[in-house]
Amino acid sequence: MLVSVTLTSASNLSGSSIHPAALSALLRTAKPGEVLVIAPGVYRDLVLSLGAQGQPDRPIIIRPESPGSVVFTGSSSVELRGVGVTLNGLRFEECTASPLLLRDTRSCRVMNCSFIRCNPPDNRRTHWLRVVGGAAADNRVDHCRFEGKTADGVMLVVDGSDGKMPTQTRIDSNHFALVVRAVRNGMETIRLGTSSYGQSDAFSVVEGNLFERCSGDAEIISVKSSGNIIRRNTFRGCEGGVVLRHGYRSRVESNYFFGDGVARSAGIRVHGSDHRVFNNYLQGLGGYSLALPNGHSRFQPAGHEPTISAVVAHNTIVGSLGPSIEIGGEASELRDLRPTNCTVANNLWIGPKSVLLRGSADGVRLTGNLASDVVPARRQPAFAEVLAPLEVDEDAVRRPGNGVGVLLSGYRLGEIGPADDLCGTLRSLTEVPHVGAELVGCRRHRRPLKPADVGPRSAPVD
Repeated sequence: MLVSVTLTSASNLSGSSIHPAALSALLRTAKPGEVLVIAPGVYRDLVLSLGAQGQPDRPIIIRPESPGSVVFTGSSSVELRGVGVTLNGLRFEECTASPLLLRDTRSCRVMNCSFIRCNPPDNRRTHWLRVVGGAAADNRVDHCRFEGKTADGVMLVVDGSDGKMPTQTRIDSNHFALVVRAVRNGMETIRLGTSSYGQSDAFSVVEGNLFERCSGDAEIISVKSSGNIIRRNTFRGCEGGVVLRHGYRSRVESNYFFGDGVARSAGIRVHGSDHRVFNNYLQGLGGYSLALPNGHSRFQPAGHEPTISAVVAHNTIVGSLGPSIEIGGEASELRDLRPTNCTVANNLWIGPKSVLLRGSADGVRLTGNLASDVVPARRQPAFAEVLAPLEVDEDAVRRPGNGVGVLLSGYRLGEIGPADDLCGTLRSLTEVPHVGAELVGCRRHRRPLKPADVGPRSAPVD
């Protein structure tokens, strides 16, 4: 997806490129649609507090003369406030402080920026990009690169304040790579909220991003708020998975997960109520592919909510090294409440290594699921077995081939099911549904993402 900023009738406010230290004063008089161009250079130990009033459709734009020619390093950090401001093409490299903070911003955008190896030498906890504030809304982070985190903290955080989460944050078309665990817990690649904001609606959308070797935490994306969407992302060789840790009514759909030989690679884990997990393709994962674990029956502020009324449907799981689906895992005296009123339907499991089900299915409705190419010792009576002809495409994705009418035998979910499939083809609410993430015979136009599809090089700098 190519994204550009319209600069119609925009002008360079300063008339020439400027030192970034002049930004704060110039922004006080900047008008919507104006552009501030930063002079090329490496800027060390520069702390900026910026505020401006643009418009959502006519932002004030801050950018370098050419992509990547402005580098902030050392203890440099930027805090942005205001409305309608776009930061385009900046580079934060080897910063020892948290590089970028958006505080209570509205309709602001961070695009084509790079965050590279920003690691304090003392392992001090720092977040690379943080969107914070109960008044924050309609912000976007896109076509950026985040690479090489080896110190405590999160690459990208959306955090609440004053009892409210930022709303309508869009995180898309970014490349996240090479996160190495430095602490036991707290190095998620993306975190949406905290335990205390689990019941707050954030309506964040994380889509079209590539995650490669992001292994800082068991939760690569940690969702601790409500009403979020995680879709059309690709995960490769990450030690961890997408975890709906707190909250309600979030969706995880049409993502690709590839284990790529990483032992603790994982898929999707669900806590909380009324979540939907649809159309995901999960291949060769070392840990769980899908998990509905036990929760606390007694309130725990930072504990694990019970899994209630989740629908996990139309996913395809191929060659799992760990359990394809784990139900009621992590049980203990405190985590004593099993998943309840959940539906696991119309999923396709493809062996031969898969352990189809770990745990008891009590409290979970298993229906319309099929298994193919499963070794006899791992057969499960809860899954109908079929011999489905499958093809391997150029992306190493196993897809239904010709003559797979046997896959047209799913359970009708009706309006609680997905509207389309992994390819983007509409599903019928009236016909017998196809099992798995793809409709038989669909044309693939949502492929696994590659580095050329995301990050600063995948969109023009205006």
